Amino acid sequence: MPRLILRAAVAWCAAAAAAATAAAGPAADSAAAHGPCGCTFPVVARPGQLVVTGPAYRIVMNPPAGLFRGGAGPPQLASGYRADTPTRDVLRRPRPRWPRRAPRGRFRVPADTPPGIYLLLIFDGGEAGQHAAFDYLHVPDPPLSTEHGELHEVLAAFANVFPPL
Repeated sequence: MPRLILRAAVAWCAAAAAAATAAAGPAADSAAAHGPCGCTFPVVARPGQLVVTGPAYRIVMNPPAGLFRGGAGPPQLASGYRADTPTRDVLRRPRPRWPRRAPRGRFRVPADTPPGIYLLLIFDGGEAGQHAAFDYLHVPDPPLSTEHGELHEVLAAFANVFPPL
């Protein structure tokens, strides 16, 4: 008997969720960003380095909060904005008409990009051009100079002795 009640409760919740989604209409989530897409390679890139993503006609690096108000993605992604770094359209080309898809996105990390982790908003052309995916790009600090080579070796030795938890 308890299993029957549990099954009925699960079925009711599923039906209620489906009804709420249908009532909200297709515009409620039609342009929501999906991701992280995991389509960006490499995920760690230095300034000037070539980066490749999945299909894209526009890629915004460090998108501002206002871009998410237009439905380009979940509003929570707006917290990924870095005020200390400019927003850049690192790729912008004409959106292909349906049923054609945008080719893979390719861009170079801007030369003056400071180290840090950046949100990429990737528009792929789906859903009348409003669909977007997102991913992250890490621009690392410059490598240690040769004068600190010994320190680097010591740190590497400690990393081998004390692996991360």
